Amino acid sequence: MAAPAAVLLLTMQEGAAALLLVSGWRHLRNRPLLVHHLRVHRIVPRWSIGAVARTLPAVSLIVGSVALVAPLLVAAVVPGRWPAAARIAAAATAGVYLMFLVYLTALHRLDPRASCGCLGSADEGTGSSLVRAGVVTASSVAAASPWVLPALTVVGGWRLLVPLASAVGVAAVAVTSAATLRRIS
Repeated sequence: MAAPAAVLLLTMQEGAAALLLVSGWRHLRNRPLLVHHLRVHRIVPRWSIGAVARTLPAVSLIVGSVALVAPLLVAAVVPGRWPAAARIAAAATAGVYLMFLVYLTALHRLDPRASCGCLGSADEGTGSSLVRAGVVTASSVAAASPWVLPALTVVGGWRLLVPLASAVGVAAVAVTSAATLRRIS
């Protein structure tokens, strides 16, 4: 029972990491829109908007890249260390999405119809982004726990399940991001 849960959480983690890459890249590409949203939302102090607008895309890209690639490399090269690497990646992902969750909760309380700009777009609504941040934060915390992901290593051929779960997570993000971006563009 624990192994299927581990595969599901791993798939979600890899998808969340890929989404951080999409979001970070789009915010990096359109920093003026990010600054605009930060100013209009009035959640972060005005004096910190420039620093947040420079840091957020970098953190998203770094955490997304490491969380996506490190567990795959560790599973291939040092399989015995994979549970620890996957848990660390999940904890880092949880930290980033927890910040998003706090921000989006505050924004939703101020204006439920506000555009959050989460994927670097002016048209994405706060509601769906809030749900996504909540689900990813919860799944990341569960994946960072010491008992879920290590259960996957007792399954024969688990080292093949790691890249498969990663591919499914990334593909799901690619499909949903393309559909979302097409809809809001």
